[in-house]
Amino acid sequence: MRLFSLIFFIFFSSYATAAQVVATVDRTSIASGQSLILEVNAMGVTGELDLNGLDESFEILSQARSNSLQIVNGSMNRSIIWRLILMPKKAGQLMIPALRVERVQSQPIVINVREPVVDSKSSGKAEDLFIEVSLTPQSLYVQQQAVFTLRIYHAINLSEASLVMPSVEHAQFERLGEDQTYSEQRQGKTYRVIERRYGFSAQASGEMNIDPVVVQAQVPVTDAYGRQRLGSFGGLFNQTRPVRLESRSMTLKIKPRVDKMEGRWWLPARELKVEEIWPLHNQEVRVGDSITRTITLSAFGLSANQLPEIETAPNDGLQIYPDKAALNTALQGDLMLGKRVEKWALVASKPGTYTLPEINIPWWDTVNDQARIARLPPRTVVVFPALQQAESLPRAVGSPTSTTQEVPLNTTQENRQIWFWLACFAFVGWALSLGAIFWWWWRQARRDKSFLNKKEPVGLNTRLRDVERACLAGEPHAVKQALLQWASKQWPDQPPMSLLQIGQRLADDAVRHEMQALDAAQYAEPQGQAGSTNPNLVKLIQHALANEKKRQKAKAESLLPDL
Repeated sequence: MRLFSLIFFIFFSSYATAAQVVATVDRTSIASGQSLILEVNAMGVTGELDLNGLDESFEILSQARSNSLQIVNGSMNRSIIWRLILMPKKAGQLMIPALRVERVQSQPIVINVREPVVDSKSSGKAEDLFIEVSLTPQSLYVQQQAVFTLRIYHAINLSEASLVMPSVEHAQFERLGEDQTYSEQRQGKTYRVIERRYGFSAQASGEMNIDPVVVQAQVPVTDAYGRQRLGSFGGLFNQTRPVRLESRSMTLKIKPRVDKMEGRWWLPARELKVEEIWPLHNQEVRVGDSITRTITLSAFGLSANQLPEIETAPNDGLQIYPDKAALNTALQGDLMLGKRVEKWALVASKPGTYTLPEINIPWWDTVNDQARIARLPPRTVVVFPALQQAESLPRAVGSPTSTTQEVPLNTTQENRQIWFWLACFAFVGWALSLGAIFWWWWRQARRDKSFLNKKEPVGLNTRLRDVERACLAGEPHAVKQALLQWASKQWPDQPPMSLLQIGQRLADDAVRHEMQALDAAQYAEPQGQAGSTNPNLVKLIQHALANEKKRQKAKAESLLPDL
């Protein structure tokens, strides 16, 4: 009995001594946005791990559990290992509390989390991964375009990287060009840099906050000596840890439109100019000749979509046929350059002197803060009569007493040849006409078929132009009718039945506000009162449609490729 009690006491003592919970981390000093690995090893005790208090300072990104059984010299050792990946919620000195398994608990661990690096040039330590953002220019007017530049510096390999851009109310980001990659030295360390640029514009004035850009990626797990830990299969699958970076936030003060600015267009730009290409240089123009006139409107600090359409006044005797405008937005240095190229074909139907009027485009100089006007001088065209291939002259009259004329012998033969060739030409013309009619009928049939299969209605831009004309005329009732006609073609399956339904369908605060104001104007004001409609309503609708298309596209694609 005593022997049995002694054996039981020795066994229980060894079990009690072996029962322990040990918590370890792979590093105790990290930068904000970096994760760490916490391992909790429970030896000689079973049960669940109590994580109470851990979520106060850390976010648990993943958690895994494994069991281990070892037999050494006949002694059996059981242990349970929990592996957690933690992301600190804030910077400073954080505490991993004592973690409990049944009645046994681990020792607390202190983690030092450094502030996030927003500018490595002023940082005391060269981090392996950080983000920089900039905005050029920083002082903006409403609707003025700026370039938002994002740079990701990494001295370690990245995988499964993704980018989350901030959502700013009454503002939009538009990606410009392709990503640029290059190397750069910072504090003796070589970084690979990924640079991406966006066009930024604010649609409302006042103070505006831009939240941080968030980058999430996987980085290699390293040991205390900075060496990468090898995973399974001889390092084929190396160990990685998640990392989340945030850029600095920005606060902007957007200046409103200047009241004294003339014209219905608000064009805040660093530089705006209008240029003309005229193909005639001391060359005669005759009735029926076609002249191509090209006008290019370019602006630094505006996108091509913001540049106005150049209007041409009708001219009696001079027909003007406009071509579709070519729009292009590019980067030139740190500025956005928008270009709009318009072409017209001019054909005179009668001779005379025609004057093309002067073109004036008011714009606001953001460098000198003053109003300017881009001018194109008037153009005068002198049109001459068309050249005649032959002049019909009267035949000389002979003596009054002469009643007979001498006819050459070969007149009959020549007449036969002329009639033969005329018949040939008539037959060829008839055959070509028949072929042209058949080709036109075949092409019209194909066009009708493609029209039935086309999802987007034809003439959508024309109907938006009708809306714009009604807005400029200041006729709320006409604007309402034009909007309902456009909406019936934009959403043919379930067309909106009122202005308020159009505002809800576009899901844009500015458009919804305009729809409410326009609906109220149907009853509160006399119909046709000038100045009771917003001339920029079509632009707001186009921005809302573009934003909806971007949101649908953003859901279907990853913003950053694997690095």
